Amino acid sequence: MVINLKNSVLTGVIACAFFSCQKPSACFSIESETIQVGVALKCDASCSEGAETYNWGHRGPGSAEYKNGVMSSSATNELTFDTPGTYTIELEVENGNKESKTSKTVTVVN
Repeated sequence: MVINLKNSVLTGVIACAFFSCQKPSACFSIESETIQVGVALKCDASCSEGAETYNWGHRGPGSAEYKNGVMSSSATNELTFDTPGTYTIELEVENGNKESKTSKTVTVVN
């Protein structure tokens, strides 16, 4: 029985060496909470911990262009909005099968 327990612990250690066993922590900052239509808003998620991929998204009245795409291995991105209004910028970070999400609100003006 002790041998099986050791083997199971060893299996867990080996699995953690190949796949992250810790949940990442999503965090990002934005350059400004108010930005003009057509001006790039810089987002920086380098404060996120344990992230392998960064999935960016938004909710709001218009569309946005993402400099580095919506899914990236880069912690930074720039968003340019085409319509005034209030937007929620969303970030989901992942490492293996675990994920963490956070969001911020920005106002886009003419």
